[in-house]
Amino acid sequence: MPDDARCSIQQAQKTGSLICVSEDDLLAPYRKTESQNHEALCGALKEHFAISLSLRDFCVEDGEGEEGPYFTRALNFAKVSEQDRLMVVTCNYILHERDDSQDFPRFTIAPDSINFHLLEAV
Repeated sequence: MPDDARCSIQQAQKTGSLICVSEDDLLAPYRKTESQNHEALCGALKEHFAISLSLRDFCVEDGEGEEGPYFTRALNFAKVSEQDRLMVVTCNYILHERDDSQDFPRFTIAPDSINFHLLEAV
């Protein structure tokens, strides 16, 4: 499935039809942890599956002419119909042992836990 996911994403990027959404507002200053988790997932997708996604893929510009403000495309507005498909990427985290230099436990994405779920309209 990772090879199929990579091919689907690359094809959508080539045709300009890739629309990425997120449940979290990745640009909100009060959502730094969610933004960092998103960045880590994009990094893991690139490193382990050669899937290149960035924060920009999940944002839309709201403005005319001049560069306007950006917003995260919200998952709750995603619609799957006819030839559209929605790919959901999930993962789990690994808890690392704490050492004296850390104030908080450290979690990283478990690459073997990354899964791709494809939803299609019937």
